[in-house]
Amino acid sequence: MRKLLLPFSLIYGAITAVRNLLFDKKLLSIYYPAIKTLAIGNLSTGGTGKTPMTEFLLKHLKYQSAVVVSRGYGRATQGLLLVDRQGEANDYGDEALQIAKKFPAVQVIVAEKRRLALDAALEFNPDLALMDDAYQHRSVQADAYIMLTAYHSIFSEDLILPAGNLREARGGAKRATAIVITKCPLAITTAKKEEIAQSIHAYSEAPIYFSSLAYSDLTNSFGEKLSTQRAIVFTGIAYPQYMMMHLQQQLKIVDQHHFKDHYSFQKEDLNILLAQAKKEQASLICSEKDYVKVASLGLGQDALARIFILGVEHLFLGDDKERFLAQMTAIIS
Repeated sequence: MRKLLLPFSLIYGAITAVRNLLFDKKLLSIYYPAIKTLAIGNLSTGGTGKTPMTEFLLKHLKYQSAVVVSRGYGRATQGLLLVDRQGEANDYGDEALQIAKKFPAVQVIVAEKRRLALDAALEFNPDLALMDDAYQHRSVQADAYIMLTAYHSIFSEDLILPAGNLREARGGAKRATAIVITKCPLAITTAKKEEIAQSIHAYSEAPIYFSSLAYSDLTNSFGEKLSTQRAIVFTGIAYPQYMMMHLQQQLKIVDQHHFKDHYSFQKEDLNILLAQAKKEQASLICSEKDYVKVASLGLGQDALARIFILGVEHLFLGDDKERFLAQMTAIIS
């Protein structure tokens, strides 16, 4: 049905193509940061694992001081803000606050204009800046562009919005320094990898890496592990089916509630979920990104103790982790 929207995709694609051409010809101004900068992004509208990739790089790259720059998607505020890890997701965006909480030594800065955030970052004398969701933010020139594309929706088989999910034409992949295929099955075959690589190489010569998802143990905010088998899951993330497949392998899922990506949970939502969990004698489970918002709702400790958090990170396949980190290290050194 979405293919009926193809004429609108042609118009959208033409607009983005002209914009990219103006940047390629340097007819639109480009800012070159004074900091080694890696941009993480994708060609599609979301659900490829950009925030876990930012966290992966913060965890594994060697740096003296790092900053993360984000526009703070979903926040109710505007302008440039330094993220206070004790603050609320409404002020900074759920993903920005999540990173700030997990990496207290890293300054996270949100701003609609990444240039302003990178200028502000100089105050912290960083030797590395990561720009989250910045593949199309061409007014800033990064040292490398890490492009993510999900296994279930490879960009080389997708269409431009609104007929498909691409923000720009497939040819935008030529700007990538590295391409990571995320959310791959652990048992992906060599033949399938070669098939994917061949389809991508029609648009980009960048090295290709393959990764799957690795989930954490289920714990509440007090560090207590889940001890029951009955659970109700609620999410506000893109493509929750991966999370559900993982949970259904080990738990009895009594019910599941999936809200739109970046959904702003209200206290009433949680009161309803907590009441259902009590009635069903089940625990509540949500993603790490969701819990950042839930924690700001003023729930009591008894309520928070009944909510268990599932974290996720990238698990590179074969020797791809070593190869990927070697490439990124060479760029920022």
